[in-house]
Amino acid sequence: MKKNRIVLLSTVAAGLILLGTATYVWAASPGVMGGNSPFGHMLGAKVRDLNVTDSPRAAAKATVKAHAPTMMPLVRKLVTERRALHDLIRADQPDEAAIRAQSARVATVQAELAVESSRLAVDLRKIATPDQLAKLREIETSVRERVDRGLDKASEWLAQP
Repeated sequence: MKKNRIVLLSTVAAGLILLGTATYVWAASPGVMGGNSPFGHMLGAKVRDLNVTDSPRAAAKATVKAHAPTMMPLVRKLVTERRALHDLIRADQPDEAAIRAQSARVATVQAELAVESSRLAVDLRKIATPDQLAKLREIETSVRERVDRGLDKASEWLAQP
């Protein structure tokens, strides 16, 4: 039972990390703020409700591309470090010290990526209208609520005998 809980929590944590990474990758994709982006499909019509016109869309794309030289290496590094952590966790004979050390490396990369993501967010907010920013906050709240519901369901499942 404890192993299942660890697997589930590891999966949830990895999913949350990948959500942040996917957000950046989505924003850098050709279909930014619309089109056939996977993240756009996940959020459904909510992203389309932002009513982003061609000029701001081009500005957002240029902003994302300007941040790409800093962010993409960090995204790749995060994926590499997470994979290494995953391998340590799944080892036949896990080494707790190695897992802790690798977790610290993951945390360091996540911290750097969080700082860079905040810089990108500041620049993107300069492009968006106040209405778009309000709608983005609503979307973020909706996503958080969905994650919370998923965590609640996982907790309920884990609490079952």
